[in-house]
Amino acid sequence: MDNGLLNRFEGKDYNTITRKVKSDLKKEIEKDQLIKNAQNRLVTELSNIYILSNSMGWKLVYNDKQVNSSSEINTFLF
Repeated sequence: MDNGLLNRFEGKDYNTITRKVKSDLKKEIEKDQLIKNAQNRLVTELSNIYILSNSMGWKLVYNDKQVNSSSEINTFLF
């Protein structure tokens, strides 16, 4: 941004622009299903960790609760 002779702006203008950009980005992310895809990827990776730890005889614990199946991972997260 340039605060030149013909292009004057103040701090409040910068804050308004920043809020608008953040709002537009949030709308685009929600429209693109990016968050849903990320949540699905997280569950998949955590399920893989559960399977690996279970095969090695380890216990997977999340927030002081033992995970007993990969389907429980969803209930702990969302």
